[in-house]
Amino acid sequence: MIQTYGFGGIPRFQGGQNDGTVSHFFPCSGNHVNSSGLGTKGVFELYQMAKGNVDLAGPTYFAPLISGVAGLV
Repeated sequence: MIQTYGFGGIPRFQGGQNDGTVSHFFPCSGNHVNSSGLGTKGVFELYQMAKGNVDLAGPTYFAPLISGVAGLV
């Protein structure tokens, strides 16, 4: 299982936290409890799902993503 996150977008997942602001760390599944894909195929499936549920936006900051992932370890 590989945890899969995105950054630099406005998440619009159904039932998710959609406040209309740019997020620099969000699960590609739209679900903070289950953000993992099974192997590389699962990661690509999550990114494909995120493509339809996230509006790309800037500016892009990597620090929140790095800090968020580091906090999971």
